[in-house]
Amino acid sequence: MITGWRERVGQARANGDYLHFGLDDPRCRDTRLVGAELAALAGMADRAPVPGTDVITAPLAVWRRNPWTRSTSPPLPFTGQAGVPLSIRCRLLVSDVDRSGESVWQNPAWNNIDPEAVWEGVVELAGIAARQVVGDVSGHRLAFSLQRFVPAVASLLVWVADSGHRVHVRACRGLAETHADRLYFDRFEFRGPSLVVEHCLVERKHTATVPADGGTHTVDVPPEQVSCPVLSVAAARSLAASSRTWTAGYDGCAELEVVLVGQEFTLLDYRRL
Repeated sequence: MITGWRERVGQARANGDYLHFGLDDPRCRDTRLVGAELAALAGMADRAPVPGTDVITAPLAVWRRNPWTRSTSPPLPFTGQAGVPLSIRCRLLVSDVDRSGESVWQNPAWNNIDPEAVWEGVVELAGIAARQVVGDVSGHRLAFSLQRFVPAVASLLVWVADSGHRVHVRACRGLAETHADRLYFDRFEFRGPSLVVEHCLVERKHTATVPADGGTHTVDVPPEQVSCPVLSVAAARSLAASSRTWTAGYDGCAELEVVLVGQEFTLLDYRRL
């Protein structure tokens, strides 16, 4: 868990409204509390390198009855570890019997958030999520994941199917923020036990999203790099092989969000489709 938070959430634990734990906590496998995607990521954390992640979850009604503003003191002071930026995701869940853990709304990740501004982001996202629901909110809850920000050289979206016999890799420069300017993805398609290349397309990449002070911004790609691939075929195949290993034992389709830092791949998010 993010250093320094554990001892500051006693009040929230005591009142029973908010739960705060890490991916290694058994409660993070409970889809009713965190949703199917976070539960899946928790199950993946002992197989793949996953950044330190805190989970905050509470019924939507609890968030609604505490309409904090930026000037008020929340019960969970998200100060984190000094100098460590975070990424925030918010999931609005349906937790009734028939649709337990189903995500009905999810925000794109907010990246590179200063630890001192994390609570403001949480409050803002809670308000956005609450506006997605009209009427009875008794079956809904919010689950936040606050993850140590990884300053990616490249972002990779990996699709694994047929028990790993088909793996597609999409690769873009920098951060794959869905709310940013257009993203330019190279595409690699692999098939079979040996991950033979079936298709490869290198896109011309004119812009990239990169960290900025307290967030991100879009920059122009240098002209000499516009037509360069984000990954070599060998690196893309290595990622495909790792993704197949990480998802071993699951027969359905899976989607992984991975980043490259230096020469190392790190798993940020995992979805079973």
